[in-house]
Amino acid sequence: MDLEIGRYLDVLKETDHYNNTILIFSSDNGGPRKEGGSNWPLRGGKGGLFDGAFRSRALMHIPGMEHQNYPHMFHAVDWMPTLMEMLNCKLPRDHLPLDGVSHMKAILGMTKKAPREEMLLDIDPGMVRIKRSYFKLFL
Repeated sequence: MDLEIGRYLDVLKETDHYNNTILIFSSDNGGPRKEGGSNWPLRGGKGGLFDGAFRSRALMHIPGMEHQNYPHMFHAVDWMPTLMEMLNCKLPRDHLPLDGVSHMKAILGMTKKAPREEMLLDIDPGMVRIKRSYFKLFL
């Protein structure tokens, strides 16, 4: 994967698109431990109850922006509204609302307020998992 990403970045640089391209590498959940996935330092893995089941790393490269660690909860459905706001795109008037929330202002340092205070982690028959701040609720 590292080699292919490097090749992709080389092409962007060779074609003068690197400095006007937002790059995102993301996962929607932690790795499956039964298949050798490691979520260290988090406990658990895909499908479990611990943070290793749903927390994962992501990387976002924005031209001209310095590296930072993002401290807020971010769900996969937040990418769409975040990128739409960054690119000044609007949904058509008859479009249903998006499930995600935009993190643009927090990513760009325009606010320190967390865009998302809670997150639905999972819905299974007989079990709902919700995360709010540092707490997880199992119903």
